[in-house]
Amino acid sequence: MDNWDSDFLDLVEEAHLTLKGKSDCEIAFGALKHLLDVRYSARDGSACSEFLMGRSRRE
Repeated sequence: MDNWDSDFLDLVEEAHLTLKGKSDCEIAFGALKHLLDVRYSARDGSACSEFLMGRSRRE
């Protein structure tokens, strides 16, 4: 993420993309924290991951 400095990326908590189990993912950076659904498949003979907007979580 060359467009943002680490002060912005880690604004609320340390920026991360965390895969949890087979189909859950959490992304956090800046003031964003969101759960994503992840699906694994193949495209053009190569493995790929698709991330879909899930539900947001407030703590």
